Amino acid sequence: LHVSTDGGVTWTPRGPTADWLRVVSSADGDVLAALENQGRIHFSFDSGETWQPRSETLPWHGLAMSADGTRLVATTSFQEPVRVSSDAGLTWTLRGPHLFWKSALAGSADGRLLVASAPISLVHSDDFGETWTERTGLPFETTVSLASSADGSVLAAGAVGGLFTSYDGGATWAR
Repeated sequence: LHVSTDGGVTWTPRGPTADWLRVVSSADGDVLAALENQGRIHFSFDSGETWQPRSETLPWHGLAMSADGTRLVATTSFQEPVRVSSDAGLTWTLRGPHLFWKSALAGSADGRLLVASAPISLVHSDDFGETWTERTGLPFETTVSLASSADGSVLAAGAVGGLFTSYDGGATWAR
């Protein structure tokens, strides 16, 4: 893992050496979480100075974090519900349908609104991951990447076939 404190001009190696898949950050950069390939989710609460594992060993696939770093949603490559944490990864709860989730995840700043990629659709939650609704009829099938505005109303999806945007929380999409 490498961390920059000057807007990406310079990078400093920090933390354990591993095969990292994803890194997410709180809005202020104090809380970081990194997915280790076929391993654990590691957390830093001091902008990457020190790291500690806070999950079981699983084939982690995707990860999203709220702006304050307390709420997270994570997927594995298993056919199972997503894993949701409301205490910065200290405990995890399985929520939602049993799907082969993809790695693309995004959420609003408070973590209440979440969107995740499933095999041929997007799945949406507006209650911190308690319940999930599949969004069908999208103009794309394979989502590679997702991004959300702070309030969750504007979404972007990088997909096979182009870049798509939604200005209504994912109800409709346009290229």
